[in-house]
Parts: sequence; C-alpha cells; structure tokens
Amino acid sequence: MNDYDVRRCRREDYGEFLDVMNEAFGHCAEFEWFQRNVGNCTPYPEQASDDLIDKHVIAVDRASGEIMGGVGVYPFDLIVSEDAPGGERFVLPIIGVGQVCCARKFRNRGVMSATLTRALEDAAADGAVAGFLGGDTYRYGHFGFEYGGGELRLDFRLSRLRTVTDILKLKTRAAGVPDIGELNGMYETLPSYIKRGAGYWKMLLGRKKFIWRVGELDGKKAYIAYGENYARVLEICGDPDAAAALLAWHMETRSLDRATAMLPLAPGLGDPLAASLRKASSYAQAAPANMDLAAVFSVDKIYETLKPAIERMRAAPRNNAEKAELVRYLISAPGHPVPDFLNGRACGGDDATASTGCRARPLVVWMSEADSV
Repeated sequence: MNDYDVRRCRREDYGEFLDVMNEAFGHCAEFEWFQRNVGNCTPYPEQASDDLIDKHVIAVDRASGEIMGGVGVYPFDLIVSEDAPGGERFVLPIIGVGQVCCARKFRNRGVMSATLTRALEDAAADGAVAGFLGGDTYRYGHFGFEYGGGELRLDFRLSRLRTVTDILKLKTRAAGVPDIGELNGMYETLPSYIKRGAGYWKMLLGRKKFIWRVGELDGKKAYIAYGENYARVLEICGDPDAAAALLAWHMETRSLDRATAMLPLAPGLGDPLAASLRKASSYAQAAPANMDLAAVFSVDKIYETLKPAIERMRAAPRNNAEKAELVRYLISAPGHPVPDFLNGRACGGDDATASTGCRARPLVVWMSEADSV
C-alpha cells in the first residue's frame, strides 16, 4: 500500500510543485526553467489560473506533507483529416501529457505510475478520447502509448530556394496580437492542427521560446515559427509562394545554408503548400510527429466520430477487437502495421470494392511543436 496520497494540485501546492518539477528535470528551483520555457502549461503562480493548476495531478507524502512528484494533463481539440483530396475533417477531444516528474529522494516508490494512472483515468472520465505525449516507448508503453501521428520533414538548401523565389519583393515583420485572426486563418488551412482560440494565440505569441514572423509577397501572406534552433522551422503556413520566399529570407538573414521545416504528413491530400514546398526542398522524410506517442482511451467514441471516413474506406470491422485495431491504425505514425483483418481480404461494400480490397489508410494527425507540453 502506498504511503502517499494522489490528488489534483491546489493553488497552495502549486509553487512547491514547480520547484519539484525543476529539480526533477535537473534544473535548480531558482532557475525557474519550466516557468520561463513552458509557460503555456506551467506559468508562474501569479499567472496561473485555478483551472490550469487543477490540470496537474500530484503525489503527497503522508509523513512529511511534501510534494513528491506529479504530472500535467492539458486538454485540446485535435482536428484530423482524411488522407484524400477534399477529405473531411473531424474533431477529437484529446489531452497532451507532460511534466511527468518525481523528486529524486522519492524515486522508486511508484509515484510516476500512480500519478499518471490517475491523470489518464480523470481525463478519460472528463471526455478525452485519446492522449499524446513525448517520451520513451519502453516506459510509456506500459500505459498504452504507442507511436502516433505523422510529420513531413522537408530539408531545404538556400541555394536551391533562391532559384524558385525572389525575396527582394518580400515584406516581413514580427507577428503580433493584431495578426491573430490572419495567423489563425492561415494555420487552419493545414490538414491537421490543434484548435487555437484568440487567448491561446496571444499566449503563444508572448512566449519567449518561439519567434513568429509574417511575410507578404505580391499581396499574398505566410508565416513561420521557430525557436532557439533557427534551422528548425516548427510551423510554416499560408500561400505557397509567400511561404517559400519567407523561408528563404529567414535562412539568408540567419546565415543558414540549410534548414528543416515541419508539416503534417498528408501524402494523398494534394495540399498546395506541402506540394509546393516539397518541390523546392532537397530532401523529404516521413517521421512520427511531435506528439510522438498516443494512447486511445475510448475506441467507441473515436470510431463513431470517424465513422463517415471509415465507411468511405470500406473498412468494416467484424468485432470489437478489429474496431480497436482499426482506430489505432487510423491515428498511427508512418510505418505502423496495417491491421491484420485488413490484410488479404475484402472489406465489404460494393462488388468493385470487394474485388480489390479495402482502401483504409491512416488519417492526417499532427501537432506542432509550438503546442508541445
């Protein structure tokens, strides 16, 4: 039996929890790394709302009353798309999991398992259908997490970009709060994204960890976002010509010969931005997205949400096990094995489909590093 209690974080706990978190990840409490760098999830106490504090689950030692460790669970609406031209979009209420920590002196007492289990159970009870986190497969596989979501990583050479765009005509500026409506309009042209409200955008633009720039070329606009590593562009959205020019401007301004940009992996969508940038790139790689690992909490809810797409795919599972296998496949990362029940047999539907087999393929599932927890 555990000699500690697991519960939601309270305001009077929060400052101590921040100290434990910083210490557990190798930062001294005074350095305030999490407050400064992950302020979207763990801001300074005076900036944290009661609702945000409540999103953390902690373990408290019964003998000393000390906070031993905890975990953060942050709800999002994830927009996913069919991987087909004009594919329908679907909304999945999910959680991002982060800040999984335990103070050094309390380790090997099951704190991580206890707090993460409680956090996942609470999230599922609150309506989340899946969760995503970045971490080690061996560690988090015990909690049902496996590779989820795909990302297209495009590698650019400045010399090559210069041949397809003209940065002399480009107007550029730092993005600010007045640009939020325009930024969101460009962002939501992506085939998959985390839904962002105006308040969330304002928080993103205020984070010192990221830099956001808008570029305009012949009246058409695009934006990019990047962090301390200038050669790694976390988001690039908007008009394809303006995006290529802005990327070239960024590389030239930062004296970069090469840079990498991240986009949702959508081979079949024919997305104009991805198609244009891919032609201008030197290398392209499909890889697991920033969300890294995914766990399904409710197969039935995800299946019902995605049912219109599943019916168009002619993928008709015969039992609950096949339904669960299909759901995991649809939100999986590149290279995830095709479900056994889809291999080598028809999936039902009309005669033409039955003769050729099913057309099931993963949906476009992606989360930007700017949304990381």
